[in-house]
Amino acid sequence: MAGVATGTGHEWRFLRQRCNRPLLHLIGERIWRMGTQPERANVVKLAGNFMIGAAVEPMAEASAMAWRNDVAPADLLDVLTNRVFTAPAYRRTAR
Repeated sequence: MAGVATGTGHEWRFLRQRCNRPLLHLIGERIWRMGTQPERANVVKLAGNFMIGAAVEPMAEASAMAWRNDVAPADLLDVLTNRVFTAPAYRRTAR
């Protein structure tokens, strides 16, 4: 999981000075600064969600093709998510 955040310079100084940095990283593995406009973080998050959602259909189609050709879909997805598409989002979606 990753976090995308926005804030002014003052808000970022507050986070660095007052917040427990490990606590922020419990929420996300990494936090990217997207500027001072909150809607920018929303756009980045929604774009990522769209891409994850868009990955589901091709996985289903590939699984169906494998199944029709006597290849277990679980075997196909194991190969793909451990070799070709190794991103955590693909691995979670394939489960």
